[in-house]
Amino acid sequence: NDGQVLTSTGAGSPPAFETPAGGGLILIGRTTASSSSEITVTGITSTYDIYLMVLSDIIFSASANTRLRFGDSGGLDSGGSDYKYSSWYNTSSDGSHRSTGDNSMRIDSAMNIGNGGTNSSLSGSYYFTTGNSGSYPKLWGSAVIAREDNEVGETSIAASRMSTITVDRIGLVPSSGTITSGSLTVYGCVKS
Repeated sequence: NDGQVLTSTGAGSPPAFETPAGGGLILIGRTTASSSSEITVTGITSTYDIYLMVLSDIIFSASANTRLRFGDSGGLDSGGSDYKYSSWYNTSSDGSHRSTGDNSMRIDSAMNIGNGGTNSSLSGSYYFTTGNSGSYPKLWGSAVIAREDNEVGETSIAASRMSTITVDRIGLVPSSGTITSGSLTVYGCVKS
C-alpha cells in the first residue's frame, strides 16, 4: 500500500511490505553560505512540535558574534528587544555567562568567531519550537567554536522570542561581515 516500505522478515524468509514505525527526522531545508549576509531556511510550519537545526562549519569574513532570528512571511524578525536569551560558554582559559534582551538570539555568548582563519568556525545543533496556542517560539542547544587564536570552547543557549509570530523561517546573521561558508539545515522531528 501507499506509504509502506519493503522490510526484512528474518533470515531465510522473503521480505514483506510493512508500515514503517513512527518517529524520525524529515528534512525541511538546507542553505549553504557563500559570502552571504545571512543564511535562512524557510518552509517551517506547525506540522512538527519540535525542529532540529544543525549549523556546520560556519566561517565569518570578519570577527563577529553569531545571531539567530525567527521569521515569518515578512522576513527575519529583528525588532529592538524581541528576544531574550541566556547563553554561556566554557573554554580552556575562561568562562562567561550572558543574559539579555536583544534584536536576535546570540548563540556564541561572548566568544566571537574570528576572521576566517583555518581554525575559526562554529558547528552546533539546536532545537526550537514555533510556538502554538499562544506560546512563544523557543530555542535551545549548544555548539563548539574554534577560533584562529587557537582557543576552543563550548557554548550553550536557552532563548525565546518574546511575542507570538507565525514562524515559517529561521536564519543566521553575523553581527558584521558575511558568512564565508558553512551550512544551516533544519529537520522536523516526527512524533512516534
